Amino acid sequence: MNKFLLSVILLAAFLRFYKLDSFPVSPSWDEVAIGYNAYSIAQTARDEYGKKFPLLFQSFNDYKLPGYIYLDALFIKLFGLSQFWVRFPSALLGTLAVLSTYFLAKKLFEGTQNGWQLWKGSRQRADSLHGQEKLESKIKSSTGGRETIDRPRSKAIALLSAFLLAISPWHLQFSRAAFESNAALTIVILGLTCIFYGFKNRFLATLSVPILSLSLYFYYSPRIFVPLILVALFVIYKKEIAKNYKYFMLGVIVSLIIVVPIAVKIVSPQGLKRVQEVSIFKDTSIIEPYVLARSQTENPLSGIFLNRRIPLAFEAFHSYFSHFSPGFLFFGDDPNPRHKSVFHGNLYLVELPLLLIGLAILIGQKARKSKLLILSWLLIAPLPASLAKEFPHSLRALLMLPALIFITSPALARILKSQIMKVVFALIFALSLINYLYTYYVVYPKARSESWAYGYQQALSKASKLESAYDRIIFTGHYWKPYIFYLFESKIDPASYHADGNQESIGKYRFGTTYWDSGGKDLDLDTIKELKSGKTLLIITPQELSNLKSDEKFIDIETVYDYSGRNEIFKIGEWRD
Repeated sequence: MNKFLLSVILLAAFLRFYKLDSFPVSPSWDEVAIGYNAYSIAQTARDEYGKKFPLLFQSFNDYKLPGYIYLDALFIKLFGLSQFWVRFPSALLGTLAVLSTYFLAKKLFEGTQNGWQLWKGSRQRADSLHGQEKLESKIKSSTGGRETIDRPRSKAIALLSAFLLAISPWHLQFSRAAFESNAALTIVILGLTCIFYGFKNRFLATLSVPILSLSLYFYYSPRIFVPLILVALFVIYKKEIAKNYKYFMLGVIVSLIIVVPIAVKIVSPQGLKRVQEVSIFKDTSIIEPYVLARSQTENPLSGIFLNRRIPLAFEAFHSYFSHFSPGFLFFGDDPNPRHKSVFHGNLYLVELPLLLIGLAILIGQKARKSKLLILSWLLIAPLPASLAKEFPHSLRALLMLPALIFITSPALARILKSQIMKVVFALIFALSLINYLYTYYVVYPKARSESWAYGYQQALSKASKLESAYDRIIFTGHYWKPYIFYLFESKIDPASYHADGNQESIGKYRFGTTYWDSGGKDLDLDTIKELKSGKTLLIITPQELSNLKSDEKFIDIETVYDYSGRNEIFKIGEWRD
């Protein structure tokens, strides 16, 4: 490993592991659910519901794929349950993705000497080809007339690809928290890398497709992306694959065996539940105007022009192309605050001209296999995200990122031939990264802490110091189901929870209920009046406290604020009846 690649990997690791247990400022609901289920698997071989080695993990009103949870269980078994170890696999795989991207790009651009040419017949291309002929002549004379490739140029593009992924805001956002999509991305990159090296290596040829198939155990997007990208690969690189055809086919057979168990679960009612909840085709609000208009006309052509499939198709196209918009790529149009830092898009603004130049180079290039693969990758990757209601969606479209980088890095390689440009772009990228890191560590936590469920850890920490003085502790379900935070923070023995606990009651704790589609039920006077005698500690929201209209009965003890210290999240106090 050369010193430049090592520097990029160390930078990637630092950016992903630095203060991993503190930023994001709180584990999200999903991270806590992943962590406790991994803890339960590590301790009892069962999930939080007591099911032994499940392939779908019931979580709240949803079902999670098993890959990340089982991977996390290995680390939690060794090192214990904590915020750091829940996120550790994601950060580790995020770093591995940078290394894998280097090797994939190195093979993808193998034979590239001077970057892609902008247009055929131009003076620049002629000069480049003239220089190329001289270079090839020198190489042939130094190698006894043997044909060779310009490995330094492919290595330069590969190194830049790895660097761009290492500092990518899009990738950093998802590799610093327990996002299954990030793990799936790494597995996809690793599998595709093995395919390219498998052209000349039988072992890697056999291993490649099974590795790709593992991504289906981690996230939903690969179930569409992986089959389509494999078809593209087998069509574009059919001659290369033919050299080790038997071994690739053996890998396909093995991958089918790997996929069967999860495929059966994916098409089950539980596996389809989440898909149906977010599917654009299940959103009745899209077709309602057409259905209403059709019911009010007797025109025989209404069945054609007012067909409900028309608005669904338009919505799907709108969703698909929204993932290519400058707003999504560069200005943070994703509506989910956990998917982006404030004031930043998925890519740095400096990458915009590089992307345009790279795209022009790519389109202007004569037929080349890497060009066809990158374009196929770019066009296939947003498909899973385009079928869901909430868009654009950085998490579901994360598979786009390597393709965008493979378009940008050759353009950057051409520009960096100039020593002046090396200094200029080094400065621009350094300032861009510093600005992003300042925003991520200083601004983002204060602006978006509630989106990361900040306050639950703090409230439970304060309650644990007071609980011995009370007969019961009631924790509101106003924001989301608090029981999972209690299980996680208190490291409740899974076997004990399986036997005696439930989502509404664990020991002296009582938890509010929350529903995926309607939010939580606020604590009210009627609920409190049903309490039995004894001392009660309430953990409620300021809104609930104002609704109780009985401030004299609530003795304020503590207030939990958001990370900025300005907004109240929970009020902790004793209820005296």
